[in-house]
Amino acid sequence: MKILSASIFLLFMVGFVYQSYSSYVDSTSFNKRGEMIDIGGYSLYVEDSGTGKVTVIFDAGMGDDSSG
Repeated sequence: MKILSASIFLLFMVGFVYQSYSSYVDSTSFNKRGEMIDIGGYSLYVEDSGTGKVTVIFDAGMGDDSSG
């Protein structure tokens, strides 16, 4: 039983370290041209570009970003 518990804990820790490292690599490789603004306690990344009267908003969700 101890071996099973230790294996599950080790698997959890490996997954946690992998996810943390992958998130760090993703955040450093994203070329940020815009700025973070505060919207009622939430942070929103905004890129303002172009000219004209029409506004187009792209909203990425589920942990994704609009970099690609």
